Amino acid sequence: MLQLARASRNAFSAQAKYRRLRLREIEVMYMITVDECEKADVLLKRADLQVGEVRHILTVNGTRLSDNNIRFLPW
Repeated sequence: MLQLARASRNAFSAQAKYRRLRLREIEVMYMITVDECEKADVLLKRADLQVGEVRHILTVNGTRLSDNNIRFLPW
């Protein structure tokens, strides 16, 4: 009977350890995802600035721009 109780306790202990390790893994994955999202936001802002600069240069040079043909991807 004592062996059964110890085996059950060890099984519960192993399960708790596994869950803690899995939780830590998920936390690390979350941190990586947040970092990648922040980098993507920075790159998107840079791209917006570049588009603005190109539009400005074209406008200054007298090129007529029509926004009617611009299609943005839905996010």
